[in-house]
Amino acid sequence: MSKHFCTDKEFFKKYFKLAIMLILQQAIVLSVNLLDNIMIGSYSENALAGVTIINQIHFVYQGLLNGLVTGMVVLGSQYWGKKDGDSIKKLAPTGFYLALAFSALLFLIAAIVPEGLVGIFTKDAAVIQEALAYLNVIKWSWLFFAVSMFLLATMKGVGSAKIAVIVSVISLFVNGGGNYILIFGRFGAPELGSAGAALATTIARVLEMFIVAFYVFRMDRKLCMKIKDVITPHFENIGQYMGVAAPILIAEGSFCCGNAAQGIVLGNLSTTALAANAISNSLYQLVKVMAIGAANAASVIMGQTVPKGKEYAVKCANSLQIVFIGIGILIAVVLFIIRVPVLNMYKVSPETRELADQFIILLCFIGFCMSYQMSCNCGIIRGGGDPKFVMYVDLVGIWLIVIPLSFLAAFKFHWSPLAIMLCLNIDQILKIIPAAIKTNSHTWYRDLTITGTEKERKNNE
Repeated sequence: MSKHFCTDKEFFKKYFKLAIMLILQQAIVLSVNLLDNIMIGSYSENALAGVTIINQIHFVYQGLLNGLVTGMVVLGSQYWGKKDGDSIKKLAPTGFYLALAFSALLFLIAAIVPEGLVGIFTKDAAVIQEALAYLNVIKWSWLFFAVSMFLLATMKGVGSAKIAVIVSVISLFVNGGGNYILIFGRFGAPELGSAGAALATTIARVLEMFIVAFYVFRMDRKLCMKIKDVITPHFENIGQYMGVAAPILIAEGSFCCGNAAQGIVLGNLSTTALAANAISNSLYQLVKVMAIGAANAASVIMGQTVPKGKEYAVKCANSLQIVFIGIGILIAVVLFIIRVPVLNMYKVSPETRELADQFIILLCFIGFCMSYQMSCNCGIIRGGGDPKFVMYVDLVGIWLIVIPLSFLAAFKFHWSPLAIMLCLNIDQILKIIPAAIKTNSHTWYRDLTITGTEKERKNNE
């Protein structure tokens, strides 16, 4: 057993502690989204469809932003494995200003051509009106969200995830309370509908940023960062940073485009399909957090194992694969059990409810497959030092398989919404094969913190 698998209790203790924290944080964040959907769904079906469209845009934004800041996680975890906090601080301004620049760009697009942005997803005038009401407010939260994401990524790289859980809990209560007051006009507040949901979320994002910043700059005792460490411009290591972040950014972008394609395809089929997708996807995202947390924790922990040598890292990877399979089974079972009580909370038409139920049952199988492949790709392979492989797999899966197959199924062959949903998620099944081969070939192991000069010196030695 010890020859092929990790028997280090400290490794598993660190992994599960971090995974649980990240799962909780992701679950709470997505509970906010689910709460948004339930409340806005209780307000009106057009409002639900409109908010879902903007959430698709936000999902792409969040995925691309996550790709940028994950460079801090991957490099930071490997540096932290060497106890080199100074190098992490030197990376900080690069990640910070890239995140801000990207968020500012999206804000300008939303401010200049909001109708064009929303019109990609639907032609229904009533839905467009609701989507624009939400977008005009929510776009102001993006810069605050970028700062929070960057600071949390920095903390995640050194294994500090507790602050993410705390701030997510606060956000849940602030956003939930704000939704109740501003969507429906309670306690003398105006009834704002979609705009009220956006305003509640924006308030929560601003509060999140100040809490995270206070923790990082005043309370954290691992890196002991100061504000000047982040805002003082020096980009001499931008090449190293982008060498890691660019492949992740491209991979995340491809994945998010696949999800946006899902909204475009289903949205152009019918409002019923769009609403059913909103319901099923919200529930799926809620249980999917188990795999996301497991993958993110694996990325950090595997990064920290790299400085300890390849043999040790390979044993850890072998052990983690068993964990990923178990999580996949758990996702499928939980999703199947909770689907009925959650569906009963929505006030939608019988047709929408039936289609959402069919979507969820399909997603039980998709979730099982996703747990293994995503955790291997984004956890072991990316964290272990080979983010480019994940990029290639996602590019092929999304652009050569998912998007062309889905558009043909929807607009050429006119398949049923359930068959189209399978096409939109077929990559989660197919990516199991390259993920398993790459993970067990052990060719992902790379020390990304070694510069060209250091590599040359080692080769000469």
